[in-house]
Amino acid sequence: MEQKTLKSNDFVKLLIHSLKQKKNWFLISTVIIFVTTLLIPYILKFSEDFFLVFGIVEIFIIVFLNCLIDNSFLHNDSKLAYYKSKPITLRRQVTLAITTNSIFTFFLIMLLSLSIGFHQAPNEYFEVLKVIIPWLIVGIFVTSLSSILTGNTIVAGIMTIFNFSLPALFYVVIMFVFTILEDIVIGFNADILMDTLTNTFYRLDYIYFLEYINKPINLFYVLILMIILIFISLIIKICLKRRKNENTGDFIVFDGFKYFVSVIAGIIIPATFSMALYNVGVTSKIIVSLLLSMLTYYIIIAILEKSFRISIYSIKLFAGFMVVFMIVTGGTVIFAQQFKNDVPNPKDVNMAYIGNNSWAFSNYVYNKDNYITDDYENSLDFARNNGITIFTDKRSIELVTELHHEMLLDQTYFQGDYYTSNIVISYLMNDGSTIIRDYKLDGNGSSSEGTKRKNDISNKIINLDEVKEKQYYYLYDENYYKEKDIYYNVKSIRDNSIKTKSSNIDEIRQYLIKDIDNMLLKKEDAFRHLIFGGNNYPYFKDENDNIFYMEIIENGNGTEDNILDEISVDNNFKNTIEYLRLNN
Repeated sequence: MEQKTLKSNDFVKLLIHSLKQKKNWFLISTVIIFVTTLLIPYILKFSEDFFLVFGIVEIFIIVFLNCLIDNSFLHNDSKLAYYKSKPITLRRQVTLAITTNSIFTFFLIMLLSLSIGFHQAPNEYFEVLKVIIPWLIVGIFVTSLSSILTGNTIVAGIMTIFNFSLPALFYVVIMFVFTILEDIVIGFNADILMDTLTNTFYRLDYIYFLEYINKPINLFYVLILMIILIFISLIIKICLKRRKNENTGDFIVFDGFKYFVSVIAGIIIPATFSMALYNVGVTSKIIVSLLLSMLTYYIIIAILEKSFRISIYSIKLFAGFMVVFMIVTGGTVIFAQQFKNDVPNPKDVNMAYIGNNSWAFSNYVYNKDNYITDDYENSLDFARNNGITIFTDKRSIELVTELHHEMLLDQTYFQGDYYTSNIVISYLMNDGSTIIRDYKLDGNGSSSEGTKRKNDISNKIINLDEVKEKQYYYLYDENYYKEKDIYYNVKSIRDNSIKTKSSNIDEIRQYLIKDIDNMLLKKEDAFRHLIFGGNNYPYFKDENDNIFYMEIIENGNGTEDNILDEISVDNNFKNTIEYLRLNN
């Protein structure tokens, strides 16, 4: 017990001595923070926003430099020998550096908090601190780990950024696999797959504490931070035991970590390049990615080994990694293949969606604030505000599945003067699971059979009462119509001039309904209409065209008006045009 107490007291003395040695950093940091975040904006009478953000950046730079300096003894043979001769272990010295810099960091945060309070800045700045503080603490641990793994202080700084970004880098790798899957298996969308993964398993928002910007700190916040710090501490302990101090001076002292960095870089660079390519065949994309991967791996290994001669072992390691990566990617593709033709039984579907927005439905499902299946009105409000139509009637869902079967059969659609790139078909099942498919449309097909079938099925859908009530809810939904005060303006699309001043929609409602009913019955491009939802903003076919559009407005009763929709008033709206005398 006495020995443990002595060691504890010794560490406290060493900590106090270490803090005293850093007194100049405390002083200069205080001056820097106060001058840049308090004095300068006060004198210049500028907005404090820029200077407070600048102060945050300053804290990151100051802490980063201090951590690298305090661990730099690991990168110099003479300094390392000196520190090893001290009566405390390297592990305790690293712990001392971490503790000292943690205290120093909290001191800087307090200085910034004083500046925020002095400027009476918005509470958002204190909300941001909930993210910045764990970033700084984790960064201190990661810097120490990176210093142990490397034999050069500059490389330690680079590896600190690399190690801190590893969760995000793994995200890019997974996304790369999904983009390959998207190119090979029809109906799968890499963004949707990634959203599903990050909303269920791979929670980067929690790993990087972004989830807590607008949430109060809770026990889970502390638990995540403790798990991350304990995990890094265990790696530090293992690496300190196995560190090859004779390799001090090399860029990286662990061969395993050197190859790990090279392999990750060898996939991140081609993955980023590949995901930026559009309209490129999957075979060409894979070949280019492989070439870039080999080139990147060679360059990184040559830099780290300070030699352009690559060892046989390095080549074997890269080849092994590529085999593993191809097996994982191939396995993902094979696994997805068995689901590509799945169309659910309408009886098992709670609601469905058709459109061209891959975000809308997935957000509708995963956003717990908006996903309210038991509250019909709230569900409708969310769909209306985001311009999407959610089908809930069984007849609607049956037609959606029929159109889904057609999409599996044929993805061609002759689009004429319009451009439609994709169609998203999504389902929320009765058991709470989701099925989301995104199909790329081929508008270059010469055959009209696929186009006709899609338009025929879509025409049945858009003429359903449910669809009219949801797409033109301000006309067909009696409850909404009675509760709201709705007006309209008619404007010329050519010069945006007002043809009819704001009027209550009561007088024209019957004509609009009649015209929309007639228009939907003979809609030639019903499929495109269904994908975009509603009557879209018109375009010029000829410079002599004089097309009008109608703004549907919900009166705000003294507050800002809300534009609900814009209807193209073209030749399909004969009754409306006649009533408004727009031809005169």
